[in-house]
Amino acid sequence: MFSRHPAGRKPNVLVKKTRRSRKKALCTDASVRELVMTGPESAPVIGLGSSGKAVSVDLDAESRWLRR
Repeated sequence: MFSRHPAGRKPNVLVKKTRRSRKKALCTDASVRELVMTGPESAPVIGLGSSGKAVSVDLDAESRWLRR
């Protein structure tokens, strides 16, 4: 993760190391199964981020973009 601070007397860039995400998120894991089952149908869970938060895609927003 990068954070730039270009203004001021001492401009700098802050670099933070992020945690690695799991290589596999199995549905046999109760917490993963709960995330998948409780998510909205229009935004299915496609993975887990490095902080354990669900990563999903909003299919309704995608279809609205395609109809333009």
